Amino acid sequence: NRLKDLFRKESRHQSTISLETSNEDGRYFSPAEIQSAWADFRNRTIEDERRDELYDYEKLLGEFGLNFETLVEVSPKHRDSRINLVQVAKMIATEKKLMNHLLEKKQLPISELVFKSGVNRKTLERGRKFIIATTLVFFEPMRFPYLRSYINS
Repeated sequence: NRLKDLFRKESRHQSTISLETSNEDGRYFSPAEIQSAWADFRNRTIEDERRDELYDYEKLLGEFGLNFETLVEVSPKHRDSRINLVQVAKMIATEKKLMNHLLEKKQLPISELVFKSGVNRKTLERGRKFIIATTLVFFEPMRFPYLRSYINS
């Protein structure tokens, strides 16, 4: 009885518009086919956007003498080290003077970072490539939204 009531209630709310849509050839598509096509389109669009984003990021890294292979090698393995270096990258991206130094000279202002962040000089020098790569993502969040979401998670 509950199912009958549910079907009656839903049938009242359904409009008289046909659930099937046709194309120029006269072929009809069910709502499930239409929904599946839209989901496929969205997935392909997201894939294309991510591919373009990675291509742009790779070109930007190339300006700093970096590539994805070196980033894999130099990325910190320990969680606490990674968190510290990401915090340093956020600090650089938000401070105009530090960011200008990085963009103009293509190198980190290590002595200023030691003073401002409190992180050991040796740690900063070891994580230099990782910090630069991460800072670039934080500096341009609209250009790299997928990478930014990956770093934040």
